[in-house]
Amino acid sequence: MSAQQVLSALREMSCPDKAATLADFFQVYAGGYGEGDKFLGVVVPNQRKVAKQFRELPPISCTKRLAGCYAR
Repeated sequence: MSAQQVLSALREMSCPDKAATLADFFQVYAGGYGEGDKFLGVVVPNQRKVAKQFRELPPISCTKRLAGCYAR
């Protein structure tokens, strides 16, 4: 198991329409509240499903990998 597999599983559940809606809500544009943030559009129930699949993966492994994917 790897953090890359977690990211792949999240991307499989992503919804571009939901990502766009969240980006608008959190104001990811220049000067906005969430400037630079990126969204996959994965709803919380699906995030929990992925988390359960990978619960044996050390948290630090995921944190470092996922943070690196979305560095500003």
